[in-house]
Amino acid sequence: MLFRNRPLWGELRGQSYDDVVAVVLDISKLLRFVHLDKVFAVLAELAIDEKIKDKKKVFEVVEKMTEPVYVEKDKKIYFHAQLAILEIMEKWDNSKLMTNTALIAEVGKHVLHSEFDASTWTSSSVTIGHGAVPVTDTVKKMRTRMISLLKKAYQLQKSILNKFAILEALQIATHTPMSAHYGEDMETMVRDNLDEILKFYISIAPSTDLDVVYKIEKQLHRFKRRFEKDAPINLAELDAVIQKNEPYQLYRILVGYDGDYLPDVDFEESRKIRDEKITEIVQDISETNYEEWLTKILLIIKNYPDTEERGEFNYFRKLLNEISKAKPKIGLKLLEEKVFEPFTDIIIAGIWCSTEKETAKGILNDWITQGKFLPAMAVVYEFISEEDLPLALPLIQKLVKKAKTDGDVNTLNHLVRAIGFKKFPNSTKDLQSLLIDIIQALTDLKNTLWIQNIWYSSESLFASLNKEEWMVVLDSLVSVPNLSYEAEAILSLVAKNDPKEFIQFFERRVKLKKKTKRDDRYDAIPFNFTPRQAGDLSNLSEATKKLFIDEIFKWFKGAHWLNYWEGAHLLKNLFPRLDSCLESKLIALLKSKATNKARTAIAVLRAYEGEGFLHNVCKEFIKQFPNNKKYQNEIFVILSQTGVVSGEYGFVDAYQAKIADVQSWKSDKSKVVKNFVTNYEKYLNDRIVWEKKRADEDIDHRKREYGEK
Repeated sequence: MLFRNRPLWGELRGQSYDDVVAVVLDISKLLRFVHLDKVFAVLAELAIDEKIKDKKKVFEVVEKMTEPVYVEKDKKIYFHAQLAILEIMEKWDNSKLMTNTALIAEVGKHVLHSEFDASTWTSSSVTIGHGAVPVTDTVKKMRTRMISLLKKAYQLQKSILNKFAILEALQIATHTPMSAHYGEDMETMVRDNLDEILKFYISIAPSTDLDVVYKIEKQLHRFKRRFEKDAPINLAELDAVIQKNEPYQLYRILVGYDGDYLPDVDFEESRKIRDEKITEIVQDISETNYEEWLTKILLIIKNYPDTEERGEFNYFRKLLNEISKAKPKIGLKLLEEKVFEPFTDIIIAGIWCSTEKETAKGILNDWITQGKFLPAMAVVYEFISEEDLPLALPLIQKLVKKAKTDGDVNTLNHLVRAIGFKKFPNSTKDLQSLLIDIIQALTDLKNTLWIQNIWYSSESLFASLNKEEWMVVLDSLVSVPNLSYEAEAILSLVAKNDPKEFIQFFERRVKLKKKTKRDDRYDAIPFNFTPRQAGDLSNLSEATKKLFIDEIFKWFKGAHWLNYWEGAHLLKNLFPRLDSCLESKLIALLKSKATNKARTAIAVLRAYEGEGFLHNVCKEFIKQFPNNKKYQNEIFVILSQTGVVSGEYGFVDAYQAKIADVQSWKSDKSKVVKNFVTNYEKYLNDRIVWEKKRADEDIDHRKREYGEK
């Protein structure tokens, strides 16, 4: 009773709603065939649950439920679950069909797939099977019913994203198997499905959303390539319907990639034609016909930004920019339309590049004061010429100050990105000063995303930084939990220009690591440098390499275990094959009277994986400590490290190779080395016996598990 108000086992980690849902889904996956109707009812509820942000795991269970089941004993594929789920959905009323469209589309993608995967396991192998689904009356009827249900759900749907999901599912029905053999019956079934889908597309293309027509046309291009000969009659009819859709003709000029616009011509020609069309539109639009053009343009962005994929609206953005540049008064009108707020950056950039530069400057100044459209203003900087920089610089500095005050890291990172695109040979110092100011602000705000936005221009922008400016950059990099490829690219410049500072940077990270909590994910030293970074470092001069080693060895004068762990790790990153400089340093250390020589050598040697290039150092270690049993065992462990092995007897083979590697030691002049190799062989042979016994037991266990003799 004395302790009833105290937790018995300490604090429990709080569980979120998503954590509970994840457990429910794991259970559902196990019960999916035992209680199919109940499990699917749960999935239908979770699929529309607004509290679940990411529905990916829900749909993973749906995928598992709708997979064809291959039974090895029968050599047959069964579709019982797919048919049962389809029957459940067909009974839904219109309201449920409309709210559960995303789930219906997900089921459709798997039901309409023309291939299946199957795998069989034995104690010693896994056989992965892959093939075409059988073309039976059951399969054909199931696919027809699924297509009908998808069409019905589309007609009830208002969400553009759900419409896209249905189109994606329908497209699956038009694919023959990609990596499996199939016969004429499969070809016929798919063509029948295609005919049905084409009729549906023909019926909706004249009046549906332009974004949907775009998706349909992309499918049409694929159908044309797929059926160059003996094309279905409906293909030409669908093509004609799309061509007659007048609003869509403008849409396709301004939205989509060059390969989608004119798939039969190369990208360069397609780009040229679209640019010419944009020029014609810019010339035609005027204050007189502004309202007419506005109506046409608004149709294009009716569903924006839900419909945007990366880069698909680039030509639309270009049109707005060119209009604002050539006819700034119309650009100013566009700025007043709330619907164009997502394109504010490109419109004001066009006005800046026009005859109304001073007007644009006034607008930008007001926005900064009001704190409006700050990220958009950062994008404007990408359009500023070097000639305009004196006019723009006070504005940008004011923007930086405002963003710093507001803690607006988004705007600051947009500015870094814009600076990265600039190549102003006569204004580099101005850009550097601006960049350093922004990096300092982002560091103060505990944000390091600037690294991803500038690394590709780091050499031109950072090469001439002074010591104080470099420290701002390095102070920010010290706080990065995990050094990425982009961060390494920036650090490469430090390694070349100031190798001592390069090592001291990592020493600062190690000191910070000592202060972090155990569960903090802060890696002071990268697990390994990227190949490019490692290549750059390996090409440095011998003097630089020697400086690296000397600086890192200073870490080992401290008593903290992390100094040894991280120092050895960094040495391995810098010298993945030990290198003669490092070997000489270790041997000289072992011959010295340094009190920490054993601890240092063991830490460095342990960072490697027992490779042959460690042998000279290991021999010297043995000679220095001939009677120390503890150190002898340490060298046993170091030399016997294998890295990754494969196969049941992988360790057995690896240890046998290790024995072969040290045979030359038997002819060494040192009696200490000869005695060591005798004991080391015994150590390895004992390990071989143990590993073989373990492997035999594992094999026997797996055989019993799979009912094999």
